[in-house]
Order: sequence, then structure tokens, then C-alpha cells
Amino acid sequence: VKANSLSTITLNNCNVGGTKDANGNITAETKSFMSFEGIEGSTLTINGGSFTCNGLEGITAHVVWAQDGSTTVINDGTFDGKDNYNGFNVCASEDATVEIKGGEFLSAHSGSLYGDGTILASGGTFFDAIAVNRCAEGYAPVRNNEGTYNIAEAEAVIVNEGYTTLAAAIEAATAGQTVRLIGSIIDTEIMTIYKATQLDGKNKPVTPT
Repeated sequence: VKANSLSTITLNNCNVGGTKDANGNITAETKSFMSFEGIEGSTLTINGGSFTCNGLEGITAHVVWAQDGSTTVINDGTFDGKDNYNGFNVCASEDATVEIKGGEFLSAHSGSLYGDGTILASGGTFFDAIAVNRCAEGYAPVRNNEGTYNIAEAEAVIVNEGYTTLAAAIEAATAGQTVRLIGSIIDTEIMTIYKATQLDGKNKPVTPT
């Protein structure tokens, strides 16, 4: 699926896919080279559905590729790179903007997110811990019981893993690790730290109650 310049596309509960071979030919099967390619000036909204991508070794392919100047909003859906090609679930080229508010992002050979454009996640579940700078302000990937990561509001992060409370982050930190605040904190209890942990406040307010 390709959105040309200045076009607007909304996908509601679609199933999109095909396979790209070494000659660049695309066969419309259950998987595809690119489920969606957004061109400059285009706008795409994905409200659900299944988006898969497949390709031979050495062929770069992305499930969703937002090119320069395009805008993509992902509210829901399942995105699966199939873990067998050189690509990502979502790629944002320079000057492209992708907002991720929901959805499930399964395996991809190189990771979930990539590109020089702007990607801001405030929801969704990812198979990997995406970088915190790919999350909307105050959000981070929080590990769940299945070993995947939910993008959720968080108070602190260690590397790229978020914690819903500062206390939980300090408890999880090992000696020498830095706990970074990413949200304002209203503390309801006294925390006593018995380990060599650095706390980077990032100018976030901590208000005792």
C-alpha cells in the first residue's frame, strides 16, 4: 500500500501483506515487502488490522515506512516483521512523523523502530525495549509478565526500561546504575537507599506529601 503526496488514508481492521524477492518483485501473499509506504505530504491513520512483512536475506524491508514529510498515526493493529530480513516494524525517514498510540509490535530482524524522523510512542506493546527518546514525554517501555514491553506512564528509567514508580526503579537498580527521572513525582513514602546508585533528576520535581 502506497500513499502518494497529499493523500490521506485511514485503514480500519485491514490485513495487508506480500513478499519481495531478490529482483524487487512483490507477490501478494500473506506477507509483504512494505505493508505501507507513506510519501511526502501523505497522512496515514491505522486503526487496526494485521500488517506483516517478509523478504529474502539482504533485502531491507519495513512493515510501515513513513518517508520524508509524511505523517502516520498508529492507534491499533498487529505489526510483524517475521524476524527474517533486514528491517524494522516501523521506519521513519527524516522529517517524517509517526505517533504510536496502541498496537502490538512483534518480531523484526533489526528491532521495532528506526529512522531519523520523529517517532513518539504513548501506547502499544513491543517485543523489545524501545529507546526512551522514541516515547512521548513521561512514557517509557515497562516490562510485563510475558517478557514484552508496554508503553506506559513512568516515573523513572534505567537505561531503556521504565518503572511506574521511583521506588521500583531504585529497588531494581544494581550498584553503579543510574536511575533517570522522566516524570514529576509526588512521593508518599520515605525511601532509604543502601546501594551505590546515581539519581539523575533531569530537573523533574519531586514533591513530598
